[in-house]
Amino acid sequence: MMKKIISLLLLSFFVMTIWAANYEIESYDIDIKADKDGWLNITETLDVRFLEKCHGIYRDIQYSFDNPNGNSFDKVEADITDISATSLYKTEKEDGVLRLTLGDSKEYARDNETYKIQYSYRLDYNRTEGYDELYYNIVSPAWDTSIKNITWSITLPKPVEKDRIWVTEGKEGGTRSGSFTLSGNNTVLKGEKELLLPYSAITLRVEMDEGYWKGWASPTDNSKPFVTIGLIIAFIFALSAFIAWTLYGKDKPLDTSGERNTPPEGINPMEAGFIIDQSASVEKEGFAMIFKWAEEGRLTVRETEGNKKNDKSSFTFTKLKDLDSTAKESEISLFDSIFFKDEVTMEEMVNHGFANDFVSKVMKNLTKENKSHKERKSVILQGVFLSLGFICAIASAILFSQRHPGLLSFLMVLCFIIPSFLTALVFALYSESGKIWNKSSKVIVSVLIVIVLLLGLLFNILLVHEAQLSFFTLSSVITSYFMFIIGMAVSGLMDKKSDEGNEKLKECVEYRNYLTSLLEGKTKPTEEDKKIWGTHMAYALALGLKTKGENLDMDMPQPTWFYGPGWQNGWFTYYILFHSCSSSYSTAVFNSTGSTTPGGGGFSSAGFSGGGFSGGGGGSW
Repeated sequence: MMKKIISLLLLSFFVMTIWAANYEIESYDIDIKADKDGWLNITETLDVRFLEKCHGIYRDIQYSFDNPNGNSFDKVEADITDISATSLYKTEKEDGVLRLTLGDSKEYARDNETYKIQYSYRLDYNRTEGYDELYYNIVSPAWDTSIKNITWSITLPKPVEKDRIWVTEGKEGGTRSGSFTLSGNNTVLKGEKELLLPYSAITLRVEMDEGYWKGWASPTDNSKPFVTIGLIIAFIFALSAFIAWTLYGKDKPLDTSGERNTPPEGINPMEAGFIIDQSASVEKEGFAMIFKWAEEGRLTVRETEGNKKNDKSSFTFTKLKDLDSTAKESEISLFDSIFFKDEVTMEEMVNHGFANDFVSKVMKNLTKENKSHKERKSVILQGVFLSLGFICAIASAILFSQRHPGLLSFLMVLCFIIPSFLTALVFALYSESGKIWNKSSKVIVSVLIVIVLLLGLLFNILLVHEAQLSFFTLSSVITSYFMFIIGMAVSGLMDKKSDEGNEKLKECVEYRNYLTSLLEGKTKPTEEDKKIWGTHMAYALALGLKTKGENLDMDMPQPTWFYGPGWQNGWFTYYILFHSCSSSYSTAVFNSTGSTTPGGGGFSSAGFSGGGFSGGGGGSW
């Protein structure tokens, strides 16, 4: 039953199609003789029955095609010569199609007419590597009526192998195989088809050994002007960025060989940490300020040990007096965020939104207060060139990939943008604090950036190779890639410090050098050091200094501001206490929020119906 329904539906579709056209082709014979130069000498004979009054038919022969390799600007064009036809009324070209109009504008055609069309067709374009081919629509997929009794034959100049011949039939893009025969000398192909529905094709694809077609041209490459423009863009960006950095963004040499045995005047621990690396965190700079205030007698710290073996200590902070009126806005906002009431536990502070306040208020004020540490012109130029670098990298990558626009463009943009962005980031960080990184940090960062750059280069080379782009394009891509790396690197370095910024950085670094020498036991503490040891350690926490406490032996009494068990009357207890407090904060944050889980191709297929060259079709007029 189901088969009958399907058959009726197909029959209905067929009948409706017939009625939709005012003519039909009763028979269609196509005879093609190919010569060694690739010319196809074609003779088409059509028996046409007109269902309504018409003057004749027209035959469209497509001669201009989009590049099969995805090239958006290299059109593929065929030569059509020696045109003759029965009752040829006029010949015209438009939008890549040659239209032959057959008939008489003053008289109607008879009910049945026979038309013979002859022309020579040559597509001097070798779209494949390693072999030649014939990829041709024997019947084009643009005829708007049904075609009956199709016969076709193709005579080739030299033998071909049967297993390298494919015939497909049906709607454009279809892969249904069609039948054919091959003569004994393997040079003549023939086929028949009783009925072909409207807008259907018969497509032939034959693979031959390379050189089968004499003198066929290799695919033309008109992308050189686009590639050249992309290369010029990269070069101009790198050169202009380097010049701007040299004139306006290059920092003066900073001599930090000295040691400063007291905290920088007017710079609190939070500012010192920010000046060193242009960043601040609750665990370092934030808690450093708590202990600095404790040394000033503004608060007390009470530590309570956990009830269980693995529980972290709990801390309670009690305010004794407010800050002076001369305190900076960043310090006031931090103090007020902690002491929203006179006595606060670590858990209460966290649940009250301390972390958000630190970012939205404290960091905002801290950044604003240190704005004068950078020269305004260099900061503006840095923003301009970083933005310009991303725009130029995208533009160049798209220009380089225009032979295969789309996916190749997207991938090449990524291979330009990601390494450029990481390069700019690393060099911006180096501009802030890299000059004072220790040796191990410099080695780690250098290795990582080299790996990223090599991977970016490798992916670009692989993309060019896979897309089978020219050597000129490959060399241009590699050159431009390094041009953008250089340009983004100097753009990252461009935020030049002002004289004030350089002086404050020098003071902070020299003080850090002194603290490092103390903690490593290289310098013996003076009596003055012992008096301000709590302040020293507050700065050490903010500056991220570490020690094992093995090279320094110094008794320190328990400070008046601290209440809790375990004070061992040694300087190292300060170190343990400060880091225990930071660890307690991290635990409180974890318990309050819960854990989270972060979240080219060739043409080796048999071919497709309607996918070959030629095309067009025809209709009545």
